[in-house]
Amino acid sequence: MSVSSKLCSFDWLGICLVSTAYVLFALVFSMGGSRWAWNAGSTIALIVLFGVASITFAVTQHFCVFTSRQNRVLPAHFFQNWDLAGSFLCIACGIGSIFISIYYIPLYFLFVHGESGTQSAIRMLPYVCTYITGVVTCGLLMKRTGYPIVCYIAASILLVVGSALWSTVNETTAMATTYGYSILVGFGMTTTQAGFSLGPQIVNAADAPDVIRFLTIAQQSGQVTVLVIASAIFQNLTFDKLKRILQGTGYSDSDIQAAMAGTKSRMLESLSPQLRQRCIQAIRSHAA
Repeated sequence: MSVSSKLCSFDWLGICLVSTAYVLFALVFSMGGSRWAWNAGSTIALIVLFGVASITFAVTQHFCVFTSRQNRVLPAHFFQNWDLAGSFLCIACGIGSIFISIYYIPLYFLFVHGESGTQSAIRMLPYVCTYITGVVTCGLLMKRTGYPIVCYIAASILLVVGSALWSTVNETTAMATTYGYSILVGFGMTTTQAGFSLGPQIVNAADAPDVIRFLTIAQQSGQVTVLVIASAIFQNLTFDKLKRILQGTGYSDSDIQAAMAGTKSRMLESLSPQLRQRCIQAIRSHAA
């Protein structure tokens, strides 16, 4: 099959529609509230466009518009298989948890301890090493025991416990304690890649590439959805809290948004020690 034939076989309409939906979703929830008012015309217009793009994508995929069942972007018929649908959900949630940890655990060290980006990244090593070790160990256990559901249940429990413990972290929490919580979270994410090995075993060999594509979309969707929503929650709640704390000090909205970049921001450094501590606590309460 020539290169031109392969390019022609792509579901270009589906690719454009799903990319548009991703971009609109990210714009709406990244900008809404913190930079654009939720009731502003631009925000409402983008929400409507996101809805239209998503519905259009679903319809074109269902009826295979300008594509075929084999070449469409999303092999939606796999949702009829409970095992594959469960794998799709587990991968989407798991990859979202991974990126939440990667983005927001370093923020804790940036804001609470005033560390540099490099130092904060080093603090992630217990989590990263645990995750990598856990993924390999989980794969071996699944292969030898033949009971992947046990690994999924155990990992889910560890993830919930670790995440709950991280929500209790504050500026007085010992560094070793945060490492322990990170290790629990890391072990809780060990099944995030398991679906890519289990999925092809559920279907015929000819459908294996489609299953991989199906699960890859789950990975991409989970990453975008969770990161955007987490960012919206962090930015909106933190911005509102900082605005109340700094009310009457003469700082603009743009100054407050700059302060959310880290404790090294000029605005935070210019505050009194008491006011600066209150701002850091406000940021930390939504980052941890």
